[in-house]
Amino acid sequence: MSATLDLRLADVYAKLGTFIQNVIGVDPSTGQTVAVIQGQANRVSMPDSPFILMQGMITGRLGTNIDTWDPVNQTQATQQKTRVKMQLDCYGPDSNAWATILSTLLRDVYGCDQLKPTCQPLYTDPPFQGALIDGEEQYEERWTVMAYVQYNPVTTFAQQSATAVQVSVINVDERYK
Repeated sequence: MSATLDLRLADVYAKLGTFIQNVIGVDPSTGQTVAVIQGQANRVSMPDSPFILMQGMITGRLGTNIDTWDPVNQTQATQQKTRVKMQLDCYGPDSNAWATILSTLLRDVYGCDQLKPTCQPLYTDPPFQGALIDGEEQYEERWTVMAYVQYNPVTTFAQQSATAVQVSVINVDERYK
């Protein structure tokens, strides 16, 4: 049996993207739904309309592994508590408002309730303006929030063990001092 992983970074992107889409919703200046996209797409132009870009930057261990053995299925499950630093770039005329909304709700019980059971927000850094000059040498309004999120992937793999033991006693006529 190959090792399997129950929770991937892609699952965190999906849950966080849905959360962002739900709290930001519609751009008041265009009346269109604000697009939420995952970063690092090669040779893809930036959307014309305002959007929010999510990009995982650094993952790190938050604690020692938690191991669980299943003697019936002969498997071991090892959980790693993991923190991921996510850069949330908000583009458009309302980008400062969106960054403020995200930094507020990702530090609130509302964010915790909305992201469970996939992940949990830990904290955010204050929003900051990251000016961007695009390929047409035009200024793009961009505000960024660094959000720190925890998720706990479990790796499961085969673990052999004895399932039955037969013990017998052999009498030995020997004395030890």
